[in-house]
Amino acid sequence: MSGTCNWELLLISKLEWNINAVTAYDYVDHILERAKWGSDDARLREHAHTLIHVCNTGKF
Repeated sequence: MSGTCNWELLLISKLEWNINAVTAYDYVDHILERAKWGSDDARLREHAHTLIHVCNTGKF
């Protein structure tokens, strides 16, 4: 890591900031658990993550 990044991490830890951001990826498992297809389908989970990535970046 760069020196700047190390300083930023030190500052954040000293200020005790919680920088965990909720993203669309955090919702995939919750949504799949409630879907009638079930949450055990790895291919469905992979496609959901791909769709989120495409929506965020516009790239495949």
